[in-house]
Amino acid sequence: MATFEAQVEGLTQIAISGTSAPTQTELSQFLTDGATDVINKVLIVKPQDSSKFAAESTISNSNGVTVSGVILNVVRRNGNTEDIRPATPIDPNHRYLATQKSSLHFRSSLNPGFYVLNKKAYVVPAPESASTEAYLSQISYPTVVFGNSIGDIAFPAEYESLLVYYAAAMSCMAAATDIHNNMPTKVTKLSSPSFSVEDVSLPDLPEYVSVPLEFDIGKVNSRLAQEDMEMAEKEMEKLSKNIDKSQALAEQNVTVYNKELEIFKSTLDNSVKNADRQTQKLATEYRSDLYKHQQEVAQYQAELQESMTKYKWYIEQYVALINQYNSAFGSAAPQPREGEDGG
Repeated sequence: MATFEAQVEGLTQIAISGTSAPTQTELSQFLTDGATDVINKVLIVKPQDSSKFAAESTISNSNGVTVSGVILNVVRRNGNTEDIRPATPIDPNHRYLATQKSSLHFRSSLNPGFYVLNKKAYVVPAPESASTEAYLSQISYPTVVFGNSIGDIAFPAEYESLLVYYAAAMSCMAAATDIHNNMPTKVTKLSSPSFSVEDVSLPDLPEYVSVPLEFDIGKVNSRLAQEDMEMAEKEMEKLSKNIDKSQALAEQNVTVYNKELEIFKSTLDNSVKNADRQTQKLATEYRSDLYKHQQEVAQYQAELQESMTKYKWYIEQYVALINQYNSAFGSAAPQPREGEDGG
């Protein structure tokens, strides 16, 4: 016989494991819940089948037995294995009076009774030996494990399909819920590029150093005013020499200035080129980031589409399976209205 896990996997296309959605532990809970739900519904729509879900407990003393489901019947032996008397329910408030022969509520071995108190069932008169023990038949709700098959549990085979439908429907809902709670991470918005490049650092501007003339023109004028042409000519010679000297120094300073100016221009050009390269680098990096962002968006859209497709399929499977399950009891699950995802 196929295990319940294998049957559910066949209906849901979910490879159920210890880490899947649902997990094997959750599937076991779905199966156990399904068994309980099937039994409760059968008790309502087909009460004649209630005995198919019954289990018998023995009451051998005054301690009673735990009640786990609907009590179908209770009997008590009257001193031997053949004389078995039915026990009828009594009010737990009369449990003491039921033991008193003088009371109208008295119960004997010929007319035993039982009552339920604090989730336990007791028989009056209380059994004292094997020849007076009582038997309680009650609905039993099995605990179902994912690896079980129908032969492993106390459950009628004719209701196996309903149990599987229920567990499969719940598994589809669990898978859809897992998708809903773990949608693809949204892509972080790409920040606008910043092309703010630091101002170009200008090199020191070369300075042309002018050479002052080393003579006093006033001396020339004074000699001319004195009509001392000889001394005037001497002052003019000094002036001419100083001009030649200044001109030579000036030419030397111009040469130095021109060299420094060429260095300035070269340094400035390099600074501008470096700034341009930095801008180009930033632009290249942004284009790369933009490409990566586009790839992330495309991947996100693909993952989102895949998740939504799976989510929709699991919801549709849930509705189909739960409708098959409910139709066996004469009811159908409500269809989600348009615009509702059922999550």
